[in-house]
Amino acid sequence: ASLRGLHAWLAYHSPAMAERVISADPYGVLRYGEANALTPHLAACLFEALSRLAEDNPYFRAADWDSKTAAGLMIPTLKHKIEAIIASAASSEHLRSLLIEGLQGTPLAAQLADTLELIVLAPERFYRERYDAAVALLPHRDRAWWRTTIAMLTNQGGEDAPRLARQVIQLIDADVSDDLLVETLFAEMGVTSSPLRRRTGRRVHTIRSYEPLFAVISSERLVGVLDLISDYAELLRNADWELTDEVADIIANLVVRGIDEGMIGVVEAPSLWRWLEIIEQVQHYHRDSQQTLAARLRTHDALRRAVQAYVLANDRRKDSLWVTVLHLQRRFLQLAERPDDIIILFDRLALGDNKDPVLRQDWQDLVRIAWGADGLDPRVRAAAERFRRGDKPLGDFLRKLENPEKPKWAVRQEKEAAKRERKRKVAFEEARRSFGMMRDDLRAGKLGAILQPAQAYFDRFYDLSSELHPVERLSSWIGPDLCDDALIGFEAVLHRSDLPTPVEIAEGFARGTIYNYGFPIMAGLYERMRRGESFSDLPTPLKQAALLLSHDDHGWNLDKEKDALRAALEVEITPTPETRQVFARLWIEPALDVGKEHVTGLYKLAHDPEWQATGAALGADWLTRFPNVPESVEAELVNCLTYSGALDALRDVAKARAETVFRNVDHLLSWLAIDILVRFDAVRPDLANIGTHHPNFIWFLRNRLQFERRGGMLPLTVAQAEWIITEFREHWPYAVLEGTGSGNTNGYDATDFLRSLISRIADDTSIKAAEAIARLVAGPRGSYAELIRHMATEQRQKRAEEDFSALSPADLTSLLDDGPPANIEDLKALVCEEMAVAQRKLIGDDLDSVVEFWTDDGIPRDENRCRDRLAGM
Repeated sequence: ASLRGLHAWLAYHSPAMAERVISADPYGVLRYGEANALTPHLAACLFEALSRLAEDNPYFRAADWDSKTAAGLMIPTLKHKIEAIIASAASSEHLRSLLIEGLQGTPLAAQLADTLELIVLAPERFYRERYDAAVALLPHRDRAWWRTTIAMLTNQGGEDAPRLARQVIQLIDADVSDDLLVETLFAEMGVTSSPLRRRTGRRVHTIRSYEPLFAVISSERLVGVLDLISDYAELLRNADWELTDEVADIIANLVVRGIDEGMIGVVEAPSLWRWLEIIEQVQHYHRDSQQTLAARLRTHDALRRAVQAYVLANDRRKDSLWVTVLHLQRRFLQLAERPDDIIILFDRLALGDNKDPVLRQDWQDLVRIAWGADGLDPRVRAAAERFRRGDKPLGDFLRKLENPEKPKWAVRQEKEAAKRERKRKVAFEEARRSFGMMRDDLRAGKLGAILQPAQAYFDRFYDLSSELHPVERLSSWIGPDLCDDALIGFEAVLHRSDLPTPVEIAEGFARGTIYNYGFPIMAGLYERMRRGESFSDLPTPLKQAALLLSHDDHGWNLDKEKDALRAALEVEITPTPETRQVFARLWIEPALDVGKEHVTGLYKLAHDPEWQATGAALGADWLTRFPNVPESVEAELVNCLTYSGALDALRDVAKARAETVFRNVDHLLSWLAIDILVRFDAVRPDLANIGTHHPNFIWFLRNRLQFERRGGMLPLTVAQAEWIITEFREHWPYAVLEGTGSGNTNGYDATDFLRSLISRIADDTSIKAAEAIARLVAGPRGSYAELIRHMATEQRQKRAEEDFSALSPADLTSLLDDGPPANIEDLKALVCEEMAVAQRKLIGDDLDSVVEFWTDDGIPRDENRCRDRLAGM
C-alpha cells in the first residue's frame, strides 16, 4: 500500500521522480496497477521501460499483469508505437500479448482495427494473441464480417484457427448458420480440415469444453444441429476413439438439453435413435454426460418407449430380438429391469398369432430378457401368458427355465470341489492325529513339532484361509485344543537354548541359508505383542535375532503388524546411536564380506532419517574395508554418505580410491562423478573437455548428484554447477518430452538435469553466482541461451530485491520535500535525471534551444557559456 501511494503521489506531484521510479521498476508500477494513475507523458515513459525490459529479457512475463493495468498505456500518442509492436511477429510475444489484451474496450482498438484484423487471420501468430485481437475487434465489425471471418478461420484448418472460430461463434451468441457451426466444431477436432499432417507416435489429446457454445445455441436449433452432427460423425474412423468419445459427449449434452427444454419428444423418436448411434461406439460409458443422458431416458417413459417401438418396427437386427435388445441397451434404451416396458411388448405380441414361428421366437427371447434372479415378475408373467394362451410347448419352455438343468461343466466342477474338500478333511484329520501324538513336543517348542503350526500361523499353506485371523486359521487346521498347545509352544521357543544366534542368522542370510526357527520365534513375539506383554524379560541375543528376522522377511511377518513389532524391538535393541551401529554391523557386514549383490539394509541406512546417522558413521569404514563389493552395493554405500551429508568422509575415501586401479570405465566414471562432488578443485584440471570425449558422463553426474528425477540435489557450489553446464550444454541440446517416454537417459532427461543446475545458479544472489551466470550468458549461442538469459534476468531481480533497503523517515521527508541529495548516489541520480530532461528538451524543443550551445556552422560555443545555459535549463 505504501508503494502504491508513493507511485500515485509521484505521478501527480513530481513527474521527473515518477519517471525515475518507472524506469527503474516498471514491474512495481504494473504490479500495483498504477498505469491508470499516470499522465500521458509518464504512460509513455512506462511504455518505453516495458519495451526495454521485453527486449532485454526473452522471457518477459506479461502474464503478471492484467488488461486493466495495460489499458493505461492505450493513449493516442502511443498509437504508432503500439501498432508497430503488435503488427510485428518478431517483437516480444509477451509484450505483444499484453498490449493486444490492453486494447480491449479502448478507443484505440477502433483506430487499430485493420491491424487487429490481420492478427486474427494470421496463422503464424500465437492463439492467445489472435483470440485477444478478436475480442478487441468485436465491437468494431458487424455480424456479416464475423460470419465471413469464421468461415475463413474454419477453412484454415490446423489446431488454432478452428478453435478461434468456435470461440468467436460463442462471442457472437452463435449467430451463424447451423452448417457453419457444425463444420467449425468438427474442424476444431481435426476431422474435416487439417493442412498439417497429424503427428504419429504421440499419445496427446486436447481436452476441450463446449459448454459455453451449448449455452448460446437456442432451443429451436437443437434438432437441426444434432442432425448435422450425426451426419459429420460418419466421417470418424474406427481408430479415432478419443474423437468418438468427444462427439458422443456433445450429442449427449445437446440431447439432454433438448429433452429438458421440450424440444425432443415422441415425434423425434426416429431421429433420437439415429443421434444415439455414436453413443454405441464409445469406449467409456462412465462419462458424466452420458450418465446424465441415461438418467434422462430412464425418467422419460413415453420418449423411451417410442424409440423402442420404432426400433422394433423399423430397425430390428436380423439375428434375433436378443441382438436388437443389445443395441437398445448400448444406446441407454435397455428393456431389462424395466417390467413396464417389457409388458408393453408382450401386449403387442398378444395381438398376433401364437402359432407364428417368428412371434413364438420373439416371445421366448423376451421371456429370457425379462427373466431375473427370482424368475419372472408376476405382472410380466401374466402379460406373457396372454400370448401363450395355454400353448403346451411354450409352457414347457417356461418350466425348463424355472427348473434348468445344470450344465456339464458345472456338474464337473462340483464333483471336483467335493473331491478336494474330502481330501482336505482327511488331511486335517491326519494332521490332528499326528500333532496329538507329539503334544508334549509341541508345547515344548521343539522344531519338528512347532514348525508347521508356525507356518500355518503365517498363512504359508494354500489350503488354509488367508482371510482368517492367524490364531483362527491355525485352529481351523489342528483344532482348538492343539491350537492352544501350539501357542504355548510359540512362547516356549522364546526361551530355548538351542536357537540360532544372531551372528548365525546374519551369516545365513548372507549365504542364502534360512533357519526354520524363524517362524516360531516370530509367531511367539507377535502373540506376546497381541497380549500386550513386554519383551524386556527376553534375552538380548533373541531380540537381536528377531530384529534381523523382521528386516529380512521370508514369510514370517504379518503385514499389518510388522512395523509395530519392529518398532518395539528397536526400542529394546537400538535405543542409542552406539547400539544402532552395533546392530548395523551385525546386520550388514556379513553380506558385504561375501560380496552379496544386494544388501537389504543399505537402502534403509541411506534413506531412513532415523538411520542416516548410522549410515554416515559406518559408510566410509565399509567402503575402505570392503573395496571389492559389487558396484551396485558400492553405490548404496556412497549414498549412505551423500544422503546424510557426510561429504568430508566421502572425500577421504575418494582421495584413497584415486590411487587404485578401477574395474572398468564405468567404475572409473562413477568415482570421477564423486570426485567432482567432493574433490572438484583437485580433479578439475584433469577433466577438460570430458563432455566432448564422454558425453554420457552426464548420467554418472546426474545419478550421483540428484536424489531423484527432477528432485532435490546435493549441495553444489556455483563453480561446480557452472562447470557441468559449460561441459555439456552443447552436447545435449535442449529437448522436451512429447507424449510419453521410457527410460531415464533421454535427451529431455539431460535437459531436466541441466535446467536444475541453471536454476541452482540463478537462485543464488551472491556475486560469484552473478558472475557465473554472466559467463554462461556470454557462452555459445546454443539451445540453452534463451533460458540462461531468462534465468539471469530473474537473478538480477532477486538481487535487486535483496539489496533493496527501505528509506528512513528522514530520507523520505527529504525526498517528498524535494530536499538536497543526502549522498553521492542521490546526487549522481539527480544530475543524470536533470541531464536527461535537458536532452529531451534540446531534441524536441520548437524554439530550437540548441543554438545556445552550437553555432549554425556546427561549432560548439564557449564552455562557460554552455555551462551557464545548461544550469539555467
